[in-house]
Amino acid sequence: MVKAEGIIDFIYKPVQIQDYKKETTYRIKSIKNKFRDKFKIISISPPYESLDEIVVTVSCRFTIHLPNNPHCKIVDDYVGYVFPALAERLSTQRILSTKIKQLSSDNGKIKSTFNQLNNFDIK
Repeated sequence: MVKAEGIIDFIYKPVQIQDYKKETTYRIKSIKNKFRDKFKIISISPPYESLDEIVVTVSCRFTIHLPNNPHCKIVDDYVGYVFPALAERLSTQRILSTKIKQLSSDNGKIKSTFNQLNNFDIK
């Protein structure tokens, strides 16, 4: 498995507009899957209209685990798999941006250079 950490910004359609922060936080924290993904909300925008829907923009830190792929020889090769994995696990195709802070191999068998080349500070 390869662990990816970073920040994602995406559009979410809350069911309840009055308690949009509470509902959005609950929905994101309740995401469960076999990969032990973790999402920590940084911010939730006020509701606004987009494509005739009331939505919010959510920014959160993520830690996801990607299954080993025989086509990936080094950790850097997994960069292209982060976006589709996040879209699937968050059940959204309305991702605005992903910023990958670190990619690392759980088993140490896959060589890693990603963190050294793309080191930036996420607070």
